[in-house]
Amino acid sequence: MDASLSHSDATPGDQERAGQSEKYTGSGTIVDDIHDQSENSAIRARAEALYRTVEEAILHQEAGIALTDEVQSELGSWINIVSVLVGMVTENKSGTKWWSGLSNNSSRPSVDPADMLARAELAVHLLLKSPGTSLSLAHELRYEIRNDLSWNGGPFQRLLIRATGGSSSMTVALGALCTTVIGLVLIGYVLAQRTGTLFHLHPQIIVGTTVPAFLGAVVSILARLRDFDTSRNADLKLLFLTAFFKPYIGMITGLFIVSALAIGIGQVQDINLAPASQENWPTPKVFYLLYVVGFLAGFSERLATDFIDMAEERLSGPTRSKPT
Repeated sequence: MDASLSHSDATPGDQERAGQSEKYTGSGTIVDDIHDQSENSAIRARAEALYRTVEEAILHQEAGIALTDEVQSELGSWINIVSVLVGMVTENKSGTKWWSGLSNNSSRPSVDPADMLARAELAVHLLLKSPGTSLSLAHELRYEIRNDLSWNGGPFQRLLIRATGGSSSMTVALGALCTTVIGLVLIGYVLAQRTGTLFHLHPQIIVGTTVPAFLGAVVSILARLRDFDTSRNADLKLLFLTAFFKPYIGMITGLFIVSALAIGIGQVQDINLAPASQENWPTPKVFYLLYVVGFLAGFSERLATDFIDMAEERLSGPTRSKPT
């Protein structure tokens, strides 16, 4: 019998079953959804089991196994990571984001959440069974999983991890580089203001303060790059934004300090920052002061904080001593 005749001779029940088969196997969408829901439920169940394991271990500590504050803090970090994994899986399975297509174009594929959860289970079980000898291993696993979470995050996180390899120092250096590029454009605009005033301040005062402040902040960042190697568990986005905005904070702080000195808050000998006549002003000595103040404002956060505290005390009066 021909195939064309066999289809026409099929009973209504056969046709209905064939339609259902096409529905489940044609596009594969429903089958994939069922598989995703099953995988999501399995990850949730494993996470909840891990929560209960940690809870029981802390409430009923075995003899000879002391969960110190450091170990408990590490366990808390791992519980938070597992919670992020569960939320990430639920979010990815429940809907699509506008950046999903962009993030999937990365050269490195996303890390399997089930693999990260398996490593989290390994770290937690080792911490519970042998907390003293497994703490360093747990720290290393947590560092790598944080990088993996960045790979599974949005495009900005992927860009950071791809450009820096997860290095805290390189993330800070990248932030300093980006802010330098933008800062050069901003400084060029300020230098172009040769006449008139900007923000009701003399353009040469602004240039003489902001440029050294910007450079001081960049020098401070670069001089401390090695110190950031110890911040392996810090959020890469936070490190990048800190390095990016530090020079601009220094510029604003430098202008504040110079303005405060001009009205008499602070002592500056033989230098007038607000003369009645601006003929032959600013003098070289004024510029030297601006360079020093600006550079220190960008380089030293402690100087800026101390000066602001001093200015606040001068304006509001001495602070009352707290009763002992």
